[in-house]
Amino acid sequence: MHSPTAPHLVADCPGRRCRSRGWSLLELLLALALAAALSAAAWAQLAQWLGMRRLQAASADWARVMMSARQWSFELQHPVRLDLSTGPLGSCLVAHTGQRGDCAGCSGHTVCRAGAQLLARTAALPPDVSATANIASQVWNPGTRTVSPAGTLRLHLSKGPTVHHIVNLTGRLRRCSPDGPSAGWPAC
Repeated sequence: MHSPTAPHLVADCPGRRCRSRGWSLLELLLALALAAALSAAAWAQLAQWLGMRRLQAASADWARVMMSARQWSFELQHPVRLDLSTGPLGSCLVAHTGQRGDCAGCSGHTVCRAGAQLLARTAALPPDVSATANIASQVWNPGTRTVSPAGTLRLHLSKGPTVHHIVNLTGRLRRCSPDGPSAGWPAC
């Protein structure tokens, strides 16, 4: 016999509906659907965050090479050229001495013609980042301490923001976003 204070076992409740200790199929399916919806939302946010980090890294790399070109022109007392180079693996910015197009290549090895010296090159842009410019090349002149022509190089994140690298005649670099303030860049 069972005592009145002893807990009832499943076998002790014939004819009555006993409480189950597991999940029903409906509860399990609802939990899986909720987990799938949360995972999809998190995946979209993660992809957007990673894209912004790739754009920020590319922008920092381009700004480093642009400002280094200015410094090299002063140190070498020789004009330094920045060329936007495009290859099968993407676009990059090439800093070199010589004429426009004397150094080119973004995929692994940059080739320079005789008389030109490669000073630096940015990494090739990731597949979801593209580059455009209103100029093909800029020359940093140490004698006048100017850059010619002034121009804007743009980095675009597919399905995301754009960052402008604006270089004025005195060689000052300003980065901004036409999409409004984002990722530390002020609005243009």
